[in-house]
Amino acid sequence: MDADLFWSLDVNHFPNSVSPLDFSLILKVIFEYSGNTGFETYDIPLKCRCLHMNTYLYYTIIYECSEEADIRMKKSIKYLESLEPELTQQWEKECLPEIKKHIAFWETFDLNKRSIIEILEKTESIVKRLWEIHELLHLPLHLPLHLPLHLLLSNYEDMYRDLMNNESHTDPFEFLGAGWI
Repeated sequence: MDADLFWSLDVNHFPNSVSPLDFSLILKVIFEYSGNTGFETYDIPLKCRCLHMNTYLYYTIIYECSEEADIRMKKSIKYLESLEPELTQQWEKECLPEIKKHIAFWETFDLNKRSIIEILEKTESIVKRLWEIHELLHLPLHLPLHLPLHLLLSNYEDMYRDLMNNESHTDPFEFLGAGWI
């Protein structure tokens, strides 16, 4: 249920309102498609969801709560940390040449001879692939740093509810003080 999830307003990347078109064509691809593709690729037991509410972008990271997921997470973090030295080589030998091919494609793609459907389909497939590349390089660098904060907040909320026998979704963060909700 959406109300049970810890939603964050993404003020770093999108501090202003977001149009419904931008949300559906761009932001769902960035957050849900590419994020979840990265999680699946590295066997990380997380799912990303985003929500467009009152013209603002909210996102949540859903963690599979189980012993098996904890073991998978620890293995994934170790694996991601081991990848860091190889990322420059991967960028230079695989990712950058692929990106250059996409640029070359668009330089020769005659928009006047294509239908709007063809243009949109090709744009969508290339944008998805470029965000996949972003996540495959981004996760090994950033997930080991950001994940502990997400898990800490989730564990804090669970602990507060257990100790206070309280099912409220906002009380745990109101208890912390202003700025959390």
